[in-house]
Amino acid sequence: MRACHQAAFSPEKATLLVTGDLDRKTLEQALEPLRNWKGQPKLTSADVTEPPPAAGLHFVAFPGSTQSMVLLAHRVPGNADVSEEAIKARFADGIFNQPFGSKFMGRLNMNLREDKGYTYGAHARFLRWNLAGMFMLKAQVEKNYTRATVDEMLSELMQIVGDKPITETEYQEGIDDQVLSLPMSFETLSSRADMFAQLIERGYSTDYWNRYTERTRAVTLQDAQASAMKNARGEDFIVVIAGDPELLPSLEGLGLKITQWDRQGNIIPSK
Repeated sequence: MRACHQAAFSPEKATLLVTGDLDRKTLEQALEPLRNWKGQPKLTSADVTEPPPAAGLHFVAFPGSTQSMVLLAHRVPGNADVSEEAIKARFADGIFNQPFGSKFMGRLNMNLREDKGYTYGAHARFLRWNLAGMFMLKAQVEKNYTRATVDEMLSELMQIVGDKPITETEYQEGIDDQVLSLPMSFETLSSRADMFAQLIERGYSTDYWNRYTERTRAVTLQDAQASAMKNARGEDFIVVIAGDPELLPSLEGLGLKITQWDRQGNIIPSK
């Protein structure tokens, strides 16, 4: 444990962020006990060299479970590329996902919760690290609605790239939601520190948040729909379900190769 801590945590290349009502002198006095702390981190980032896995269904067995966790995901680029083109693409991703799955009134939640009543909440989000990330759809549902939930998720993906593209109203509401919700991200001391930490973690310029509204409003409806066409292709997604193995026969009709896992992450051999 100590070795792991020493390898991961050190003052070299670290950045200290402080928010609050204090002056520099008071802060330096508070940090005086750390003055003799030295060392460099020994851990390095692992390269993402493997190609995205092929589409399939991964089932994590929880015998007797009355609920299922359903997740559909595929790999997307991470945050390492901070070129204007890459940042523009990530802003377009956000506008696409506003009407699709990131908010309560999004298509995914309105279908699975409000219309079907399968779940208390369903959402979709882009989750990005430095070198890679994923776009995922997620819902916890009653056991008997597991297969139906997968079907509805795939249907929503098909519709937004097919005969129900993003509408002008959805697009404009997505722009407004992104812009008008930004101040809340700076509302508390801790949230303000988190927002500035993102600049350091992702290598963004110091004017990133000052340009947030400008970049958001620069996204066109065509940009948002192009993001949908890139990120919502159903055939790209891996399906992950944690639930009762009794559900397996109902999932075979999806036409996906099924890999079974136990809750410790060991593959369960096919019978």
